Amino acid sequence: MLLLCAGNVLLASDDVRTEGVYSNVVRSEDGRSVTVTRSTKPTQVRVRKSQPRFFDQIYMLDLPVMAVPVVAYSPETNWEFGAGVAGFFYAGDNRRRSFAQLNGAYTLNRQWYLSFASNLYFDNGWFMQVRAGYRDYPDYWFGIGNGIDEHLVATRYNSRRGHLTLQPQYRLPLNWSVGLNINMLHERTADPVLGYGKTWLTGVGAVVQYDSRDELYYPRRGLFFKTIASYYYSAYTPVGSLGLVSIDLRHYVPLYKDLIFAWQLVAEAALGENKPFQLLPTIGGQDLLRGVRRQMFRDDMALALQAELRIPVWDVLKATVFAGVGDVYNLGNWHWAVPKVSYGAGLRVMFNAAKVNLRFDVARTNVNPSWRADGWSFYLTCTEAF
Repeated sequence: MLLLCAGNVLLASDDVRTEGVYSNVVRSEDGRSVTVTRSTKPTQVRVRKSQPRFFDQIYMLDLPVMAVPVVAYSPETNWEFGAGVAGFFYAGDNRRRSFAQLNGAYTLNRQWYLSFASNLYFDNGWFMQVRAGYRDYPDYWFGIGNGIDEHLVATRYNSRRGHLTLQPQYRLPLNWSVGLNINMLHERTADPVLGYGKTWLTGVGAVVQYDSRDELYYPRRGLFFKTIASYYYSAYTPVGSLGLVSIDLRHYVPLYKDLIFAWQLVAEAALGENKPFQLLPTIGGQDLLRGVRRQMFRDDMALALQAELRIPVWDVLKATVFAGVGDVYNLGNWHWAVPKVSYGAGLRVMFNAAKVNLRFDVARTNVNPSWRADGWSFYLTCTEAF
């Protein structure tokens, strides 16, 4: 999402100061004695104040609370408009700043949502990631599988979903951390065939993470690895239980100064019988294989590889070219199909000290004609895809 912010701009100016300056200094040495002749005639010294540039003032804002409008665009939602408020504070660990953010928006596809996100860093080695939200989303059901032809016809349905995710983790030496993954999901659909009308799911599992990135939002170098293994069950609805395993591996390599090559490998698998479609792995969207409609392809397993070349242009302006390939597969009846290929380019504008970027991407894929007649997809949001 796009967080629009503005601040006061300080203009650079010249200042003339009159100071007593030592001048015409003559030194004569005679053994131990040193004689200094000086003139106290005032001399004008022109001093140029060091003032940040316009863009420096914008992205160096360091406010404890920010309330901003939310503007974003993606093919799945069309334009969305709303508001958000974010607070930045220290929750015990004075080296890392915690944050809490609340957003709400309405889209031109008659979808709306409320979301809450927070990262809390404590002084005892623990940190907590919290994600929660509720959404009312008219959407499309494309079926299960990786074939393209059978996905040309979609069924429209309405989904009302609430979710809560808690990930308490403990920091270990050498950039590692371990913790728990607690996930609760409640969804009501307009069509009882899709998830039996009402679905309650609770998941509990483990998280293992390695993070050596030099920055959180726009890293120049480092490695990120995260794997989650969870068991989901339902005590109130007749959906089956399942295990969900995911792997997210990212590598950032500086090629020359601010020229960066980044790549990401994502794998996710759902294990079990009578799996609820809400938890089936999927590809596509604004972050993974841009250009492919998110949730258009679902199945027991998703696998995707994508890469970006991040190019400095001028000051806070950067560009990127990207490409990716991936697909979904059925573990019990493996069916090979043409992999889904994504490629495109984009622009970035950095607007705060945390190096959060405004992101605009244009993407194409080899499956676009099945859901976009013009073949192009556009995304306007904040933060990098990975």
